[in-house]
Amino acid sequence: MPMQVRTNVFPIRLAPLAVLVAALFALSTAGCSNRQVYETLQGYQAQQCERTISADDRERCLAAASDSYDQYRQKREEDQAGGKR
Repeated sequence: MPMQVRTNVFPIRLAPLAVLVAALFALSTAGCSNRQVYETLQGYQAQQCERTISADDRERCLAAASDSYDQYRQKREEDQAGGKR
C-alpha cells in the first residue's frame, strides 16, 4: 500500500498568519523600533484590505490602515491621558 505524503501542512487561511508571526518574531529579535514594527503591520493590514470584496468595506479598512505612526502615537497618548483623569 503506497504511503501518502502530506504536502500542505498549513491550510491556506493560516499561511498568511504564519508569515506574519514569523515576520514579527524576526523584527522583534532584530532590534527594530516600534515605528518599524507598526509600519510593517500597517502594510500587512493594507494587503488584507485589498482582499475585501466590498468596495465600501475595502475603503473603510484602508482608511483605518493608513494612519501614520505619528498619528497612531498621538491618538494613543490622548487615549492614555483620557484614562488617567
